[in-house]
Amino acid sequence: EGTLYVDVAAAEGGDGSVEAPFTTLLAALSAAPGGATVAVAAGTYRETLELGSALGGLVLAGRCRELVVLDASVGDSSTPGIRVALGAGSALLSGFTVRDSRYAGILVTSGELTLREVDLLANAFSGMGVVTTNRLTPASALLEDCVVAENIGAGLGMYYTGTEVTLRRSVVRDQARGRDRKSTRLHI
Repeated sequence: EGTLYVDVAAAEGGDGSVEAPFTTLLAALSAAPGGATVAVAAGTYRETLELGSALGGLVLAGRCRELVVLDASVGDSSTPGIRVALGAGSALLSGFTVRDSRYAGILVTSGELTLREVDLLANAFSGMGVVTTNRLTPASALLEDCVVAENIGAGLGMYYTGTEVTLRRSVVRDQARGRDRKSTRLHI
């Protein structure tokens, strides 16, 4: 109860039930109340997402990061794969790969985002940006068992007072900077 289901290979017109899942993450998020769980089947989802304050308490759970891919290449150069503006809320994202955004894989501007077993790969600006835009609703991220690799700019970008990022058993490696594509390596 309270769980919506998504399967890119399902028949169109689903209602989010296990028998008739939505075919896009966007459809599930549009139907999800705050605090909902969205269970995502294996597949490649070519879309970008926004997690706003109405989705506080959301759990977005992919089957596993090797099998669930958010291909954000459909966005433009100012659209992250996932934009997170939860206000004072929080959300959990697990079991995904977010890749090929023309901007950041994930951009958090307010609220608390927890990533578990998430890979942020080959994004153009950064794997993840965490930017506090309002001191009253700071941005924070916790990455557990994550890999941030092969992004064109920074692996992780953290900006402004109040921003917090915590890494547990995570690796940030092989970011390619600028045109010369020199690599840097940081293990945390």
